[in-house]
Amino acid sequence: MKLKIGVIGCGAIAQRVQLPKFKLCKEAEVVAVADINEKLVKQVAATFGVPKYYTDWQELIKRKDIDAVSVATPNYLHAPMTIAVCNAKKHVLVEKPMTVSMRDADEMIAAAKKNKVILMVEQAHRFRPHHQVAQELIVNGVIGKVTSVRGFLGHTGPEYWSPTGKWFFSKTEAGGGALADLGIHAIDAIRYILGKEVVQVAAFVAALEKKIEIEDNGVCIMQFADGTFGSLSASWTYKPGGMQLVFYGTKGTLWAGGGLKDDKPIVVETTAPEGILLPDIPTESKFGTPYQYFVNCIIKKEEPFVNGEEGAKSLEIILAAYQSSKEKRFVDLPLPR
Repeated sequence: MKLKIGVIGCGAIAQRVQLPKFKLCKEAEVVAVADINEKLVKQVAATFGVPKYYTDWQELIKRKDIDAVSVATPNYLHAPMTIAVCNAKKHVLVEKPMTVSMRDADEMIAAAKKNKVILMVEQAHRFRPHHQVAQELIVNGVIGKVTSVRGFLGHTGPEYWSPTGKWFFSKTEAGGGALADLGIHAIDAIRYILGKEVVQVAAFVAALEKKIEIEDNGVCIMQFADGTFGSLSASWTYKPGGMQLVFYGTKGTLWAGGGLKDDKPIVVETTAPEGILLPDIPTESKFGTPYQYFVNCIIKKEEPFVNGEEGAKSLEIILAAYQSSKEKRFVDLPLPR
């Protein structure tokens, strides 16, 4: 018996990633999609062979045969939809950032716990094989104790990736710009690789190129609980774009990524012993895709390693960055509720 999945939201992420990836899961099938745009949802259902479509997402979650729902809508809708899905006793995969406020995040987590369902946040960069190898190398002490990390992630902007996704540029609907859209990926990957938590944040955000009400560039400085320093840049104006994380340790440096066309996803240079390491990188994540992993967690009744609490910790850093930029001061974590 296959798990039956519903997908709410038929925009670019659903069409380009979610529906194709769910189709590869032998243990699951997407049986329904929902979107307020009837022409779009009808077209998407036909394209991906989904038997039923809805223009009212609440009709989808009323179906007793659906086991789990993926929420792929604008950020401000994540919380009310996720909470409703949890209350319908269905497991939830929600796109990043999981929501736009810590109060919402706490309520989403509480709803999942109350209804004893899985809540997983789609932080896809944890599933990148080179990030998993980086995590293993750092845990094993290859570069010694990490003392600082810096990273960047950027591209030319959501209007090129999702031409109809006008909500990306709305403060109300998106919650933020480049930091909320891209920075959260890098921050979550850094937290996963280091296994450390941030305790203080400072940031600058601005619209440097695009005429929008939210930032197209953001710079964030972080201090971790053990004193490690971190810095991060997120941008919607990088041409062509890319991502790199660099970890500096007491015995060497690890570069993870370098650009969209980088053929050496990890380079390690050590001083003791002195040398350069180019580790083999698997072609696939040890967990499979986030969608296969979500399905596996449901079947095995296991808590995801990127659950609601993990998604909330990465979101909190982004929200602290916005507060820092607005108030022009350092912001301590955790944020007050």
